[in-house]
Amino acid sequence: MSSIKVRTLDCGVRVIMEKIDYVKSAAFGIWVKAGAVYETKDNSGVSHFIEHMMFKGTEKRSARQIAEDIDKIGGQMNAFTGKEATCYYVKTISDNLEKGAEVILDMINNAVFDSREITKERKVICEEIKMIQDQPDDLAHDTVTELVFKGNPLGKSIIVGGSNYGQGSSREHAALVPMYLGVRAVITKSFARIHVANLINAGIMPLTFKNPDDYDKLNQGDKLTLTNVFDGMDKGEITLKDETTGESFALSCSFTERQKAILKAGGLLEYTKNGEN
Repeated sequence: MSSIKVRTLDCGVRVIMEKIDYVKSAAFGIWVKAGAVYETKDNSGVSHFIEHMMFKGTEKRSARQIAEDIDKIGGQMNAFTGKEATCYYVKTISDNLEKGAEVILDMINNAVFDSREITKERKVICEEIKMIQDQPDDLAHDTVTELVFKGNPLGKSIIVGGSNYGQGSSREHAALVPMYLGVRAVITKSFARIHVANLINAGIMPLTFKNPDDYDKLNQGDKLTLTNVFDGMDKGEITLKDETTGESFALSCSFTERQKAILKAGGLLEYTKNGEN
């Protein structure tokens, strides 16, 4: 017989419960129907932003008090935002479950959106986005999602990396996956040295911001296009146009004649097929 029970309260909230007799800890979570699939172009990312703000204080607790009240009961609290839902949860010993649940409920029902905290949290979320972009595996996953769900909110992502992009054992994977997905350029502040060769061999153009500060001027969801590509390859500078804001940015590239030929052929395999060496 299943130990999972489902009940719907009078207010319409559905409660799912599971009892595990040999476990002395307990978990309480609230799943909110909020995620990328429900967002529009104008409010893209708002679900994730609200998730962060829930931890910044309520009408009766400051951000520090929220953390302290969970620490007092030996608990752990966190949240995450997915494509279709946002989850806020707490884990603690079973005797303290009610206390932990009260903190989560206070956050959900009585959160205050202080303007100063909103400004701070914008920067935090921007850093999280950059962290994802600097992880080749995560970036590849986001790229797959973007292309599969093209034109749908589920597919919102961006392909721009930070510093030392491609560092790590998965750098070959990070070149092969975008190649099969049709990606033709990766733009970063800087690349791991070996990864540049991997990208070129995959037919993907590695480009860097001429001014690294331009990286921070791009926003999630902006539509980006490259101009004067072939001519720019010869001159060592290609232009990135942000169609959303109207700004243009200079990108640097430094390719040998052989690398240019490989990129123009679509990768080392096609280059070799054409009888080049």
